[in-house]
Amino acid sequence: MKKKYYVRGKEVSVESIEGVRAIKPILNTRKMFDEITYRFDPDARNTFEQLKIEFEDEADSLEAYANAGWIFVAPKTPVREMRDFMVSDRSMEAFSNIYKDETGNLIIDTNKLTVKFRPNLDESEIMSILEMNALKIIRKLRFAPNLFEVELNIGGDIIDKANEMSKMDEVIYIEPQMLSRINQRLKPNDTLYSKQWHLNNDGSNGGKRGADIKGEQAWNMTQGRGVKLAIIDNGFDVLHPDISPSIYQTSAGYFLNNGSFRNSLIGYPDNNHGTFCAGMALPRINNLGIVGSANEAEFIPISCLPDQVGTQTTLARSIAYAANPNLEIHTMTPDKGADVIACSLGPNGADWIMESVLEDAINYAVTSGRNGKGTPIFWAVSNGNFTIDGMDGTDEVSACNKIISVGRSNKDDLEDGSAYGPELDFLAPGVDVFSCNSGGNYGLSTGTSFAAPLAAGIGALLLAKNPGLFWYEVRDAMRKSCDKVGKVNYNQSGHHSRYGYGRVNALEALNIV
Repeated sequence: MKKKYYVRGKEVSVESIEGVRAIKPILNTRKMFDEITYRFDPDARNTFEQLKIEFEDEADSLEAYANAGWIFVAPKTPVREMRDFMVSDRSMEAFSNIYKDETGNLIIDTNKLTVKFRPNLDESEIMSILEMNALKIIRKLRFAPNLFEVELNIGGDIIDKANEMSKMDEVIYIEPQMLSRINQRLKPNDTLYSKQWHLNNDGSNGGKRGADIKGEQAWNMTQGRGVKLAIIDNGFDVLHPDISPSIYQTSAGYFLNNGSFRNSLIGYPDNNHGTFCAGMALPRINNLGIVGSANEAEFIPISCLPDQVGTQTTLARSIAYAANPNLEIHTMTPDKGADVIACSLGPNGADWIMESVLEDAINYAVTSGRNGKGTPIFWAVSNGNFTIDGMDGTDEVSACNKIISVGRSNKDDLEDGSAYGPELDFLAPGVDVFSCNSGGNYGLSTGTSFAAPLAAGIGALLLAKNPGLFWYEVRDAMRKSCDKVGKVNYNQSGHHSRYGYGRVNALEALNIV
């Protein structure tokens, strides 16, 4: 059932989660927990687990509520009897409805409201109004005149009461008090985070303040949970302490030189380049050294061409496998595939003719991946002053209109000599960036190779917020939200040959999906 109420004059719409209530025992002991849950719902734990499945994106909120002493029950006991028990026994301090708001957040109602009366009313008049409406003062809030926190008698509905009293001339406003998870602002405490100017550039590293992807602000909206990001490279240090926690082991694997594929982390090829790429996108927040742009996404490492010698067929298989693991491992299902793909392989500067098999694999990923919505593929353009117009064999992969071509910017928000042309989508920081090195180490490096997975992490954030996006909608949102950096003239379509559509901005991209 949907309900509406008003906050600062703005309509708020919520939908009740039927058949489930939230209760909070006053005595937070194991015995009291067991007694109350069994009395009202013998399967209370199952109720909680079912809610976590149904509201997967809000699992953290449910856990936070549980940690705060809330119990979620599907009452077998009639609601009236539960309320009577609460009044007589005083074993519970709250018996509440659960709602989902318009953004999908879970909220719990209380029996409390905040009400502000006209300044011309005296205390006796206020008390009379409250008594007529079955409200009792909890406390007077002294930072504004005639402002009170009030409690509604058990059995009343605070949303209905707020709507009823908001029509009274004596009331300036009355708003229900709803419980919600209020997270800390995301300021990572990873020990080396200050070196990652590409996520939050305050100018202390010698660069331009704000020349970053706006990571901290974006993470207040999402950190990529539930999204699988595949990086295709020559190898990875899968034991790196800042990378291994994010690995989605189900689909991790590597291609051998003989063309066979192993769905395993045992004997995994190690390569510093791939490790650095993974460090740009996947390290968990608040755990060790650094943070990735999608620091709650799952990492699918796919190693191919470990000695940097091989065929485009193997590269094509890697892309197709990332989109649908069933193509290589027949016992696996397509849902184990990646939601986003990043690849930073290819020759620097030399003409690179794309073979039909690679084109077919790219087409497959963007048409069949993600159950037909397409898996966006972020690809690093060539390093150096080369064109990517796709003519005469010049980097036909980066010029492919089915992939997202990423160049590199520096800490001054300027392009840094990576390949350019009409097919360049945008820039991302990739000059003197700080990331993971093999052997559990960290360091600085430069390359479009590192801009691409950083940008792919933003793609993962978008899909975490809106899983229904088609691959090209991810690309378009990132294009439209770019900052127009470089003090250059972008054309009428908003494009510049050396800057693409600008430097990526994670926060603005999230705001438009």
